[in-house]
Order: sequence, then structure tokens, then C-alpha cells
Amino acid sequence: MLIGSDGGGILYALGADGAVRRSLRASTDGEFVRITNDLGEFLDLLRRSVHRFNESGQPGLV
Repeated sequence: MLIGSDGGGILYALGADGAVRRSLRASTDGEFVRITNDLGEFLDLLRRSVHRFNESGQPGLV
């Protein structure tokens, strides 16, 4: 199930195993790689990325 996008076409999907995966290209037909083991981890990674950008202007990890 698709759960988000970075606004530039990269997609984030929640798999049947609960892991969150990120597309390598702006396409649902492309390859997806695992970035976290579950949705909770993904949301924490997203939160840390937003804080990093807010504090330093550096892009996040997502």
C-alpha cells in the first residue's frame, strides 16, 4: 500500500510484512528498497529528518 511521496515522485510503500520501502525511481513499476522494519520506525525517521532540516537546513534521512 502506498503511504506517501517526497513530492518529486519517489514513493513510500507499506508492505504486507509491515516494512516500509522506498522506490528507487519515480514509478510504481520500479524497484523498492526496505528503509525501515515497520511504520513506527518510519515515522520516527521522518520526525528526525524534519527536526534535522529545521535545525540545520540539512536534508533529512528519508
